[in-house]
Amino acid sequence: NGFRNLDLKIRTERPECTETYMRTRGSEIFEDQSLKDEGYSNDQIVSATHNLVKHRNDPTAHAEILAIQRATKILNTPYLENCDIYVTLEPCPMCASAIAWSRLRRLYFGAYDPKGGGVIHGPRVLEYTFQKPEIIGGILEKECGLLLSDFFKNRRS
Repeated sequence: NGFRNLDLKIRTERPECTETYMRTRGSEIFEDQSLKDEGYSNDQIVSATHNLVKHRNDPTAHAEILAIQRATKILNTPYLENCDIYVTLEPCPMCASAIAWSRLRRLYFGAYDPKGGGVIHGPRVLEYTFQKPEIIGGILEKECGLLLSDFFKNRRS
């Protein structure tokens, strides 16, 4: 299924590679050069996942939450200050809060979500949190939007 690897990436990022990373449609957490001493290299995927809400019968099993949990376990830290997260769709309020609490450095997302988003739309959670990642939205917005539309169209048929 095409949606399986489209939700989330967390990774450190070189600005010139942003669109390349978004095109991989994976769910990933990448880490920063400062973690090199611990066996990780710059721009390495630390965590990759996808939504498992239906599979687990768990409404909190969003890709962002799962990738953050995996990355904190792998890096053995509750905070991901040297990491960036890439998502296909603007995060919901729950995931936006998790992004803030995990202290991710940057949030990159493709399509905006006027109905369910919690970053640019809806409650704009990150405006009211102590930890505020840099937010870069609309990356390959049309491509990400089409990918999501196709996924949900196929799911309904």
